[in-house]
Amino acid sequence: MVRKIKQLKNYTISQIEMLFESNENNIVGAKPYAIIQLTRGYGTHKLEEIYRVTHKQICNWADRFDAEDIAGLRMKHGRGRHSFVSREQKEELKRDLSEVLKNLATIPPIGQVLYL
Repeated sequence: MVRKIKQLKNYTISQIEMLFESNENNIVGAKPYAIIQLTRGYGTHKLEEIYRVTHKQICNWADRFDAEDIAGLRMKHGRGRHSFVSREQKEELKRDLSEVLKNLATIPPIGQVLYL
């Protein structure tokens, strides 16, 4: 007997995944469930597919939970790759982009005829 997969009418799988990943609380909330499944005997490679993370991330979650309890699963800010762009360069880029957007606003819509 083949199980029928529930089809949603209003969302695609990629939209749901994007919604899930866009909110830090969703990601943090999924970590304890991954650890529960890990302690129930699910393999890390199976959990990789379910949570769309690497084997190493799941092991890190388990180790941090073991060491720091639930607080170890929260996002720690300031980690990861640091920007090579300076604050001044970011400000300059913002100014340039706002100028480009202003110029785009003066372009007539497609199909509108320009008379010179």
